Amino acid sequence: MLGNLIADLGVGVAADVSVKPAPEPAPIVAETMAPEPGSIRAASSVVTLTEKKKPEAPEKGTTLKKRAKQQSLYLEPEVYERLREIAFAERKPMHDLFLEGIDAVLKRRGAPLIKQLVKKAG
Repeated sequence: MLGNLIADLGVGVAADVSVKPAPEPAPIVAETMAPEPGSIRAASSVVTLTEKKKPEAPEKGTTLKKRAKQQSLYLEPEVYERLREIAFAERKPMHDLFLEGIDAVLKRRGAPLIKQLVKKAG
């Protein structure tokens, strides 16, 4: 068939090309996960529950990047541009403006401010 197609296209003289069908895949045998009742496997299955360990406190000399949790912030382009202008005018990073906003939210809700939370943890 391929040889005829090549000849029809005028590509040149084609030898008899035969395509072998792909071999059938081997059957998949699924083993059930649940053991039969009374089997050795069922009798020897032991589940041990342990308490979740509290994450270790970061070392004091580490950077904020290593200690902190990262959170994405999606802003409308106009909001982003306005914050960028404010940060530029005040000569501070936009990150500082975000932290000011977080402090305002914490204060409004009667929660400790960022500096107080960091002091408690460290």
